[in-house]
Amino acid sequence: MCTESKGDIDRARTEEQRAAYAGTIGQGVCPFCGKTEDLPKEIREQILIEGVYWRAWRNPFPYPGHAAHIILAPIQHWTQPGEGPPEAAQEWMEINVRLIQELELPGGGIVMRFGGHEHKGGSITHLHSHIQVPNRKTFSIAVFYADNQLKEFLRTT
Repeated sequence: MCTESKGDIDRARTEEQRAAYAGTIGQGVCPFCGKTEDLPKEIREQILIEGVYWRAWRNPFPYPGHAAHIILAPIQHWTQPGEGPPEAAQEWMEINVRLIQELELPGGGIVMRFGGHEHKGGSITHLHSHIQVPNRKTFSIAVFYADNQLKEFLRTT
């Protein structure tokens, strides 16, 4: 696993998420980097697709109000779009299209998080994107920055 950059375990939304990342972010290790067998089991067990540059999995800690919540992250540790070769951007698009088609996702949103965790509300610094499909029954959101009030709402919703 990568130790280049981690994130902030205090930004975990739930105790389950905090416990899962205690052995990675909590130890200064990026949980999205490296070989499949080195990933935390919560991620490893949810993998849907692995390409040359990107890996996709069901979010083991989905936001409330979603029928589907999938994460795509580069296999190497990148924090900004464009850090990889041009082929990586093409593969990202192909994996998104493949997931939408194969999982028969009716509609939703794609959100990409980049840069330092302190700017985007997430717990992990590693570049990643989310495919989010609302359940159409309850409130659903895409989070970019979560202050304490919003984090409390996300924990209890």
